Amino acid sequence: MDIDTVKLRVSPGQVVVYYIFSVCAMVIDFGGLTLLVRAGLPAPLAAGISFLTGSTFHFSANRWLNFKSFHRKPATQARTYFAIVAVAWVITVLTIYVIHDVLGHTVLIAKIVATAITLPMGFLGHRFLTFNAGLRAALRSLAARMRSTPRPPKADS
Repeated sequence: MDIDTVKLRVSPGQVVVYYIFSVCAMVIDFGGLTLLVRAGLPAPLAAGISFLTGSTFHFSANRWLNFKSFHRKPATQARTYFAIVAVAWVITVLTIYVIHDVLGHTVLIAKIVATAITLPMGFLGHRFLTFNAGLRAALRSLAARMRSTPRPPKADS
């Protein structure tokens, strides 16, 4: 694949596999957190280690098994991956703040809503940016499409 070409097709199988890998990453994260805290690590350190472990699994499984994306260096893809994760984290925190702190719903309801927002956002971000040609190529492709789209003639006034 030419790395300047952005694939715009989404296969339903990729969505399902992405969600399965997401659940596995969550199990790794929560399980690792539990084990590390029981082993005596401070909770914030344990949470950081377990999050990175789950994220590393999620990145690797999607790169190798789901999207089979080998046309860009892993380090380049990892930067994009963690940028998308950071955006999802901000959306999660803001969503929980609004739904829990402002509107008064339970934190579980807030987390479910945040997940319903960030899970599809994460899939689309990783599908089209992390494991595709990248952000620069996506923007170049979009600009080229905008330039090549015929504009309707101006109406006479």
